[in-house]
Amino acid sequence: MNYYQNQFKKGKEYEKFIVDKFKEYGITLTLTKDFNEQINIGETYEGYEIKFDDKYKETSNLWIETQERTKIDNKYVESGILRNDNTIYYVIGDYECVFIFSKDKLKELKKTHDIRENNMKTSKGYLLTVIEALENCERYIDLKQKELMDWY
Repeated sequence: MNYYQNQFKKGKEYEKFIVDKFKEYGITLTLTKDFNEQINIGETYEGYEIKFDDKYKETSNLWIETQERTKIDNKYVESGILRNDNTIYYVIGDYECVFIFSKDKLKELKKTHDIRENNMKTSKGYLLTVIEALENCERYIDLKQKELMDWY
C-alpha cells in the first residue's frame, strides 16, 4: 500500500474514533456517506474536519494542511483549511489529545507561517507548535484525563 493510501486508512480509522469519543462529551458528529459527499459537503454534516496527526508526539507540532495530492505526478489541490466546504471546525490530534480550532483562526494563522511541503511530497501546509495550538484553539481535550478544557 502506498503512503497516501496508508495515511488515508489511518485517517478514516481516526475519524470513527473521534466520532465515538465526541459522543462522550455530548458532541454528535455524522460522517458524510462517501467520497463525493466529503468533497461536495465536507467531512461531517455538522461542519467538522477531522485530521489524524501521527507525528504530533514526536515533533511537538501540528501539521495544518493547505493542499494535497495523491501522487507526485498530480497537481496540488486545495485541502484542509483551504478546502471550500462546510467546515467550521478543524479537529486535529492523536489518540491521546485533540485540539479543536475554528477553521477561520487557522486560515488567519496561515498568514504568519511558512507553507512547506511534507517529506513525501503529498501535502503542503504549516507547522503549529503546541504552545501556539493551546493559545489559539477553541477547545483542547486530554483523552487520557477525559477532560475538556477551554482555552481563550
